[in-house]
Amino acid sequence: MHTHDDRLLLSNREMTPKLSQGVTTVITGNCGVSLAPLQIQQPPPPLDLLGGTEWYRFADFATYLAEVERKPPAINAVPLVGHSTLRVGAMDDPTRPAREAEIRRMKEQLRAALAAGAAGLSSGLYYPISRPAPIAEVAALAEELPAFEGIYTTHMRDEGDQVLASLEETFKTGRRAQVPVVISHLKCASPKVWGTSDQVLDRIEAARRQQAVGFDVYPYDAASTVLLPELIEVSKRVLVTWSRSHPEAAGRELSEIAAEWGRTPVEAAERLGPGGAVYFIINHHQLEVGGMGGRLKPMSS
Repeated sequence: MHTHDDRLLLSNREMTPKLSQGVTTVITGNCGVSLAPLQIQQPPPPLDLLGGTEWYRFADFATYLAEVERKPPAINAVPLVGHSTLRVGAMDDPTRPAREAEIRRMKEQLRAALAAGAAGLSSGLYYPISRPAPIAEVAALAEELPAFEGIYTTHMRDEGDQVLASLEETFKTGRRAQVPVVISHLKCASPKVWGTSDQVLDRIEAARRQQAVGFDVYPYDAASTVLLPELIEVSKRVLVTWSRSHPEAAGRELSEIAAEWGRTPVEAAERLGPGGAVYFIINHHQLEVGGMGGRLKPMSS
């Protein structure tokens, strides 16, 4: 159900990529990225995952929802508001923590979106555009959620070497805001933490004794997102999915492109950007016994 179908709801009302697989409901606005509320000329990564300037035309969430409902898509949608989207709309420089006035602006936009029908707030603290946000900034926004029975979902700050520390930050945010938390695409995404899934699940199970915590099951050995140097360095393989400067690179191995250009993979990625890739960063063979054995019960609402 975790998707980035904010634009697809408008550009393909039949929703054939999902409906053809039997999917009847999608959660949109994940990982801190939503189409609304934001009007911007050039969306920065990872906002460009959803499209370019022509799609970031909704000054408020109500306008976006009205556009979706004008020609209803073939399946149900549960929209979230993206923290990164709020930051870009409220801040002149999102590479720093938000100031009090900027947080107030984000809270106003979030409240209006929740009143219009958004189901909650998502964050993408892993991405450079939101990485500077401290826990106090995110918790201040999440505190708006209980009044609307909203949820907080997060692409955590680190899903690799510091995954346990990121879990603690996530739990703390939920406790401070007194709101249910959903961890997006839970995984152990670097060689140093392969085989530690039991520790991760034990930490979540312990937290669930005090608060409502859930997570998205992630049944893949690869991840797909924008081109990021830090993911290239820990990946077994990197497959380019799109490139604005070199569209012919789509579908090719980054290592092959780098060899042709006489560059390192990171240098080649910088030349390809903005773009996206599939990163093979997970090793299912090193999952510990019982690592995904269903010990955790569903999160109560």
